Amino acid sequence: MQKIKFGIKEKMIGFILVLVILTVLIIGFYSLNNLNNTLYQEKENQVREMVNSAMGVIEYYYQLQSSGDLSQEEAQTQAAAALEKMTFGPGNQDYFWINDQQPVMIMHPYSKNLEGEEIGSIQDQDGRYLFRDMVQVVKNNDAGFVEYQWQYYDQENRVEPKLSYVSGFEPWGWILGTGVYIDNIRSSYLELRNQFLIIGAIILFISLILTYLIANYLARPITLLTSIINKLADFDLRDDNSKSLNKYSSRKDEI
Repeated sequence: MQKIKFGIKEKMIGFILVLVILTVLIIGFYSLNNLNNTLYQEKENQVREMVNSAMGVIEYYYQLQSSGDLSQEEAQTQAAAALEKMTFGPGNQDYFWINDQQPVMIMHPYSKNLEGEEIGSIQDQDGRYLFRDMVQVVKNNDAGFVEYQWQYYDQENRVEPKLSYVSGFEPWGWILGTGVYIDNIRSSYLELRNQFLIIGAIILFISLILTYLIANYLARPITLLTSIINKLADFDLRDDNSKSLNKYSSRKDEI
């Protein structure tokens, strides 16, 4: 008889493993791609909601001005002072800033040297006039996102992509903004990706064990039958052939 090169057991293990690997890869690629988009959208929602909440401080002092309790200068000074203290994030290093539509920096809690200065000429390392873009976004849509390169917290030699959201306050001509670094998105993505890879490896390992057990269950009696047929083809008619099959006689399937 023709010699069998790849038996049912090997074929079954190979087929199921390929199927599992392809399934894990396809689902993984789809999930990780959606995960990256979801994390980015969460950051967008985060900075948008923070600016919207902080805008309530400006509106509060504007109401005090409108009611005559404060002059415009007093209301603006107190609003800027309140927002200057509203730091957040790791080590309270994230912040709000205020500039006008010239653009001139009105308040920045960590770059005092910029306050009162014209900032339209400031470019990031990619040559983007970020504050001009912020003014344009507010003029066009009242609020929106701007992405640019900025110094990473207090690390002077490190520059990272930053996603900011800016919103205009028309009565005072102010633009309020805050931002988050994109590396936070990357670190969250990498952490979740590694968790997914570990889960995928565990699924693959379990699938390998189950496939091996199932393949043995199905292929072992077939391998025995093949051996007996080969013996019969060689005119080996000994009784031990039938005795070998007795242990499978209780099965209720094709075997």
